[in-house]
Amino acid sequence: MSPSNWLLIYMMTISMLMIIMSMIFNNLNFKNKLLNNNNMNKFFNKKWTWKW
Repeated sequence: MSPSNWLLIYMMTISMLMIIMSMIFNNLNFKNKLLNNNNMNKFFNKKWTWKW
């Protein structure tokens, strides 16, 4: 096989692994991620409003 084919297979496997991992992570931590994002947004909003 040529190097380009190896690169293509490598990229495809990496992308598939990333997609599967992201799906698992989203299923596991979807609510926690949303809550954390909300808390972080609140914190940053407070910080910036306090600064300005």
